Amino acid sequence: MQSIHFNAYVGQDGLVQFKLPNDIKNQEVELFVIVQPVVQKIESTEKPADWATQLQKAQQLVNQYVSAERDLVAELIDERRQAVNHE
Repeated sequence: MQSIHFNAYVGQDGLVQFKLPNDIKNQEVELFVIVQPVVQKIESTEKPADWATQLQKAQQLVNQYVSAERDLVAELIDERRQAVNHE
């Protein structure tokens, strides 16, 4: 069994044409057809500078979140220490 993968265009009439390799001639073959629509790639309109700006903004947000989380942990530790000292 030989597996061949290629893309083909389906015309308005619903027909697909393709050519098999030369070593498959004058013989009966069994074909399995799997139809998977091809998703068209969308070209990015953003410039590299835009990506750099977005990355910088993302890093700032992460730093703010991490900093806020550390402050919350420090507050919880301080509250726990105060509670233990009052017991």
